[in-house]
Amino acid sequence: MPSHEATDLFIALGAVAKRLKHRPLPEHASLQGVPFAPRHIAALLQIGQDAPIGMSELSERMHVSLATMSQVVTDLEEWGLVERASDRADRRRTLVSISREHRPAIKAIFEQRMRPLDRALRRLEPDERTALIRGLMVLAEELDRGPGDKGGSGRATSTSTSASTGKESLR
Repeated sequence: MPSHEATDLFIALGAVAKRLKHRPLPEHASLQGVPFAPRHIAALLQIGQDAPIGMSELSERMHVSLATMSQVVTDLEEWGLVERASDRADRRRTLVSISREHRPAIKAIFEQRMRPLDRALRRLEPDERTALIRGLMVLAEELDRGPGDKGGSGRATSTSTSASTGKESLR
């Protein structure tokens, strides 16, 4: 039987996930008719945060294969939201950035999605913020484990998920 804390965490995460998933995107004329899926919003947030960004780095941050990330970026590019360019320092590397025309709309999405998270983090003490983020990373690691994997001592030894393991398709 799961502990009461595990049950409470499951319920709290469900409530957060539901609110994040059903939070409407801000109205912006340039985004009318774009068939966004959660994977597109997540990619735009990553690209907008650190543009230009290489495709490999983007796929690592999103914890998906390069092929999956390429398909998501292709969708965004076909909708005119992002641009791809070769890295001048390394022509083998492809960089992705938000198209100039759509930067205000993507900034509005970014602010709308991040504002509640920033407010919540500000309500916590610095050590509580660190513990929350670390706890969520540990949870992500545990969720990446196979169903038969019982390993671990109950205490986490790392605070990040390896980018080279556990990649799954975006849904």
